[in-house]
Amino acid sequence: MATRFGILGAGGISRRFASVLKECGCAELSAVAARDLDRAEAFAREFGANAAYGDYDALLADPAVDAVYVGLTHNLHADLVRRALLAGKAVLCEKPMAVCAADARALAGLAREKNLLLMEGMWTRCMPAVRRATQWVQKGVIGPVRLLRAAFCFDAPFDPQSRHEYRRTSPAADQNTTASGDNVLKIGALLDAGVYPIEFAMGVLGEHPVETAGVQLPAETGVDAMDLFSMRFPSGAMAELSCSISLALPTDAVILGARGSIVVRDFLRSTRCELYDSHGDCVATFTEDVEDGFVYEIEHFCALFESGAKESSLVPLADTIACAEVFDALLRR
Repeated sequence: MATRFGILGAGGISRRFASVLKECGCAELSAVAARDLDRAEAFAREFGANAAYGDYDALLADPAVDAVYVGLTHNLHADLVRRALLAGKAVLCEKPMAVCAADARALAGLAREKNLLLMEGMWTRCMPAVRRATQWVQKGVIGPVRLLRAAFCFDAPFDPQSRHEYRRTSPAADQNTTASGDNVLKIGALLDAGVYPIEFAMGVLGEHPVETAGVQLPAETGVDAMDLFSMRFPSGAMAELSCSISLALPTDAVILGARGSIVVRDFLRSTRCELYDSHGDCVATFTEDVEDGFVYEIEHFCALFESGAKESSLVPLADTIACAEVFDALLRR
């Protein structure tokens, strides 16, 4: 039986999700909600949803919706996830699920209390090439990891009205308050792009950082335009990570171990990873053609829902919380 999705939000990321959802046999689009009913109805016509709502809570009350995809801006995620869980819905939330650790812990606790499936939409974790690289690391193929390097940096033309450039404190967002007391849109390089290398490092290493330190370059509006930061893990592994909305860099990730190394080509949309021995010779490769990483994320979530699972082993809630703790360490110093 197909998992019946309701989508909260009719913006760009929701449109991409809905277009992929149509191609997945495990899911169907039951409903969509947006603050503008006309926009929701146009979305429903385009993607074949059975219902459209101009109110988020109306969708959450729809008995024909099994699971909710939250595809709105970061500042709205925590509140809408909470409301969806209280309405008894399974939830797949676009990254980051929460912009502070207090919110992440509260949502994880509520999901467990309500016995509902909750997963952050970190589709890179579901990609076959990333999963193969993770297997090589966790099987000890390259020995103990010494250093992991990853970056997600792109150059977005400066626009003070874009979603990347909003200030951390916005009078217009006074109804959207996090558990830390911040009433913000919360978008800059770290929250929009840095979440990817952070989650990549934790997923590959299978552990959470015990120390985080970094520096930031602020944009004119006050958000972080670029972040360079390092993380130290209990095993002794180090991660050297960066993110930017003002500078483009290659997105190949490198994992350096005591007896070899792994290169994950374009770790955001990876179709290939390569294993090298200690002499630098390539000894194995893995390739998998991918049209869109959302395919793997949706299939994984639907399999969890149909099996009755309440949490993903690929994107565990503990990692979502640990990632938010990194946000706290770097943004709230």
